Amino acid sequence: MYDELEKDGSGNAVYGCDSILLDSSDNLIHSKPDKLVSLIDVNGMVVVDTPDALLVCPRNSSQKVKELVSLLKKKNDERAYLHQTVYRPWGSYTVLESSERHK
Repeated sequence: MYDELEKDGSGNAVYGCDSILLDSSDNLIHSKPDKLVSLIDVNGMVVVDTPDALLVCPRNSSQKVKELVSLLKKKNDERAYLHQTVYRPWGSYTVLESSERHK
């Protein structure tokens, strides 16, 4: 994704969000529209913010995401299979809050 996105003068690729980057270079940043992501003195990192997870890692270690997903699956964590917004043939739903007794 980093290779395909347009970069600023410092080599930062920002997708889908607002950003303020101070002395930071060669980063990939992905978040939701209108969310501000700020980095200070950060170089060569991946920052991916979704409604149910946050990933921060060096760009050269991003291939290890597969290992993280495997660990989630071993723990039977539903986040390995479902996002907060689930799409079904009849439509979709978004989980706003979840506990043992309600969703």
